[in-house]
Amino acid sequence: MKNARGRTFGTPLTPRQLDTLLLLASGETGTSIAAELGVQPNTVHVFTVQLKAKLGAKTTAHAVAIGYHTGLLAVARA
Repeated sequence: MKNARGRTFGTPLTPRQLDTLLLLASGETGTSIAAELGVQPNTVHVFTVQLKAKLGAKTTAHAVAIGYHTGLLAVARA
């Protein structure tokens, strides 16, 4: 899979990082994601920082956009 700079990234997202990305994409806050995953809000922050680094994203919104662009996140179609 390629990151935002077109480079292949070798380390896939962990299941928790992917869960975090999915919840961020749905508009959830760090606090609500923490409650959903049963972790501390700081842990969600760490997951977010790590997934942004893996995807080559500068912001959380950028990470979500990359998630949709690369197919990590599926677009719901009516």
